[in-house]
Amino acid sequence: YKSTDTGATYSAFTNGLDQDEGLTIRNFTVVKIDDVKTIFMSCELDAGVQGDEFSKVKGLVYKTIDGGLNWTKAWEGESLARWLEPIPSATNPDRLVLATGIFDREAFNTNGEGILVSTDNGESWNNSKEGLSNSLFGGGRDCSSESPNMILIGTGNNSDTRKGINGGIYKSVDGGATWTLKLGIANGDEVQDKFTAIQFSESDPEIVYAANEIAVYRSDDSGET
Repeated sequence: YKSTDTGATYSAFTNGLDQDEGLTIRNFTVVKIDDVKTIFMSCELDAGVQGDEFSKVKGLVYKTIDGGLNWTKAWEGESLARWLEPIPSATNPDRLVLATGIFDREAFNTNGEGILVSTDNGESWNNSKEGLSNSLFGGGRDCSSESPNMILIGTGNNSDTRKGINGGIYKSVDGGATWTLKLGIANGDEVQDKFTAIQFSESDPEIVYAANEIAVYRSDDSGET
């Protein structure tokens, strides 16, 4: 739905949404390119299959370049699309990073899709899993306002824990190309492994907060410790 009067009224737009039955929208991302507002819509599609604890879902990303009048499918995979972040660089202004999976759904392919990176504004996607032991990212994501290439993401869910796959806080300093576990059981930390939120401080980019079911954690060195 779209409003052009600050939310007083809304109009529905469905052109191009060929899989609207069972579709759940998780996030919108607006990317301004040459004064044209490109909008990406991150979604999940119920596969009609029960998993260990939750229903299994596939993932979709739709894209519009005309304010939502028409949509085209930009990505389709075996786990829901949760967050999509524009992370332009000096050499690539069209880079996008997509995190898939969440703790209250299960991936249709069981293992998830992980992190995907596009260098052509969503026309094509490549998996970015180097350094990751978990491919379901439901626990929050944030980028540093001072260093856009720095991304922190939380992982962990009940389904993976039962399989011996632990979650944690992962960090990338190269725009999502590679990842390093900073907080988690695999690092010897005594923490609960299902992280549900993470956020850089707006007043100090060195400060990061992360949370799971048990506690809130704080880092004063951009997520290193």
